[in-house]
Amino acid sequence: MSSGEGQYPIHAAALLIGEDLLVAMWGGTHPHIGAVSLAQPRPSIADPERTSATASVLTRLGHKDDEVAKMVSERLAASLAKNVVVTVGIHWNHLDQEGIEEIVANCRELAETLSARVKSEIRNPKSEIGNRKSLVVGISGASGAIYGIRLLQALRETEVESHLIVTEAAKRIIRLETPFTVEQVEALADHVYANDDLSAAISSGSFPTLGMVVIPCSVKSLSAIANSYSANLLVRAADVTLKERRPLVVVVRETPLHRGHLESMLRLTDMGAVILPPVPAFYHSPRTIEDLVDHTVGKVFDLFGIEHALFTCWKGIDNGGKT
Repeated sequence: MSSGEGQYPIHAAALLIGEDLLVAMWGGTHPHIGAVSLAQPRPSIADPERTSATASVLTRLGHKDDEVAKMVSERLAASLAKNVVVTVGIHWNHLDQEGIEEIVANCRELAETLSARVKSEIRNPKSEIGNRKSLVVGISGASGAIYGIRLLQALRETEVESHLIVTEAAKRIIRLETPFTVEQVEALADHVYANDDLSAAISSGSFPTLGMVVIPCSVKSLSAIANSYSANLLVRAADVTLKERRPLVVVVRETPLHRGHLESMLRLTDMGAVILPPVPAFYHSPRTIEDLVDHTVGKVFDLFGIEHALFTCWKGIDNGGKT
């Protein structure tokens, strides 16, 4: 995972080792290991009801990564109540004070994202993959990223495990259209995959899933899926879903449509996919944009047999309409 949209992005990877957590954090032109910090949780001295942490730091000669390593390890240990080891290696040439402050802020944000992801992993451990129902969720670069975000939020209220792919174009749309960061969106999912990781579990038909939804789906992704052009993981996962005869729901967000768009939709329909444009309904008396978004997400859930309360269903005029 990564943090920072400016010129100083920071990256991290984490691994749960039993009850403990190992984190590597790096960035810049020369990623390395500059400092290692081991933090242990403990009751706060100021307030014994709160959890704090104490860290021991080992710094490589001539490096200045120790402060970030200590800060991140203590934050994670306190928030997760776990022993945490953090390695940090960040280097950019000719950094000024403003650049240093931006890097520290990005590291702090990444620590918060890591904490949320680890808590999610603890609730839904990867060792249980295959024992829970899994849904592959693709967010591509069409307007309407909020549809995918809301679906991920709603999935957290179910027993269905989410496996997320976010394209690079979708990441730009998320920043442009929503108040969420990419890291916050990814933290909503149980499992996140890079779009160029064609070796991921979900690229194989042997990995069991309920199916896949691409929400929203750009015309570019629509065309690639319709023509089995598996140049990235999102398209490959969709292609696998079709070949395994599992449900594929494509929430195409484009209007108006020309013949090429319609032919791609027809081609996908003939291959077994369901085309579900985010067309708003009004029989449930929506009052907000969120109500309209929830209706589309609820329609997707219906196609996968996932129970929800995202909108009230229509029962006919004689029964008073919606329930």
